[in-house]
Amino acid sequence: MATGRRIRHLASRANLPAEEALRRLTLAGIAAATPENLVSRDALRRAEIALGLVEQTAIAPERSSMASDTRRTAREATPQIVAPAAASTAKPVTIGDVVRGQMDYLTSALVMQIHMQLVDDYATSDDPITPAGTIDRGKLFQSALGRPRTSLGRVLKYPTVEMAGAALLHALIHDHPFINGNKRTAIVSLLVFHDLNGLVATADEDELFDFAIALAGHDMPTVGKAADDETNYAAQWLSANSRAVTSDQRRMRWCALRTILAEHGCSFEQREGNSIAIRRGQRVTVAGARNDGDEIDKPGVLRIRRELGLTDKEGIDSAVFYGTSGEIPAFIQKYRKTLDRLAAYG
Repeated sequence: MATGRRIRHLASRANLPAEEALRRLTLAGIAAATPENLVSRDALRRAEIALGLVEQTAIAPERSSMASDTRRTAREATPQIVAPAAASTAKPVTIGDVVRGQMDYLTSALVMQIHMQLVDDYATSDDPITPAGTIDRGKLFQSALGRPRTSLGRVLKYPTVEMAGAALLHALIHDHPFINGNKRTAIVSLLVFHDLNGLVATADEDELFDFAIALAGHDMPTVGKAADDETNYAAQWLSANSRAVTSDQRRMRWCALRTILAEHGCSFEQREGNSIAIRRGQRVTVAGARNDGDEIDKPGVLRIRRELGLTDKEGIDSAVFYGTSGEIPAFIQKYRKTLDRLAAYG
């Protein structure tokens, strides 16, 4: 790789100290330990944007009103998406080129439930959320929740989950609609929004909070400090630090499935009739495998996963189960499933 891709060289081009360049690259989701590290070809443009060497693709400025009724349903569909070029010639790529046809949004009632759940969760902590609730009779709150749905006619300003999530996070942090706990409510609302739309964060708790604090302090490596600049950068960060939740199943030979199950803490016991008991903690199920070469069909694999607590509901989607992604961090898993927790209370 050419020396121009070394971090120290990029820092020199950007007229930045090496330490500042490393900090900006880390915020951009680009792993960097020393100035001698190389930036991969795939990550080079993101690195140049983070260091201010090139301009990032701008999101079209907000020019229209948006639907403000957030009480209709728990999950509201987006307007039909037509060609984004009708709103702007700027192409918001680098944030997952695919424009999603439908998104589920959080309503004001759901975000208020999230806020009050956090009030309960942090009640006995060193940093309780008190007093709770919104300010300004909820006007800033409604405005913040409406921002991800901004559109020009039927063309969405934030047409991908990452972009809409960034708009939600930015609005809840900077509009400051709650008396206390704005950043925590914004982070958990983002995790829930991602969960509703099939994404999960890959950053850990500390990385997520550091990012939110940098966003709150306008301490982002953006071209400008305008809301659109920061939201666009936040969308890029979320894209680099999130992945799709997967639910695919595989037909597998018993020997391969047994290896995967063992990696997830399962033990095995041969039973009469050539069946095998599989235990994971207090959970137990049975596989009808006779020998290592026997195949378990997709419904059979799914049944075993469900009965052993090895599904997305428990934070182990197919990417985690089959080993193509690391386990979802405990904080992320707990709060992305906040709506499931709230539903349990009736």
